[in-house]
Amino acid sequence: MVSIKYSFVFLLSTASVVLATLAQIELQLGFVSSNSTNLDNLLNAFPTTGASVAEALAIHSAAVSFSASLSTMATITTENGPLLSQSVDASTLIFDDVLMCGNNLQNALFEIVVKKPSFTALPIGGLPALVLNDLDNLNASSIAFADSFIAVAPESLLPNATALKATVLSEFATAIAAYS
Repeated sequence: MVSIKYSFVFLLSTASVVLATLAQIELQLGFVSSNSTNLDNLLNAFPTTGASVAEALAIHSAAVSFSASLSTMATITTENGPLLSQSVDASTLIFDDVLMCGNNLQNALFEIVVKKPSFTALPIGGLPALVLNDLDNLNASSIAFADSFIAVAPESLLPNATALKATVLSEFATAIAAYS
């Protein structure tokens, strides 16, 4: 009787850990979403002429925050394990949020290429190199998150997740080439 009781307690504690980890994924995805929106909004507002150093540094800060949130997201996603153990609905909702972040990122990458002359014209040396560094870091953290999500996603989401990763990597290649 005692071993059944303790086995049941162990089962409940294990289930709680899985649910807490899914909650962590959802919470961290909220940070990723907020950071992707912030970076996209700052780049959309960054003028093609007459930009300030403060605006450029705000974009740098947003890129650093976005990259850090993606890296944390990759770690949490990997630690969670297969999302098959969660409901398919939860996995689909998570992917919908990932897709929205991916769309923000794609637009931000487009904007950063278009606005390179504005970054270059600022009266502070090394700003394009800082942008390139931010792009390299964002690229690495985006790959880490994409790989972690693809590794745990249900089979039904793999084609869309893989396609999103390929699209974002292509956009990164264009942006990195523009600043290289």
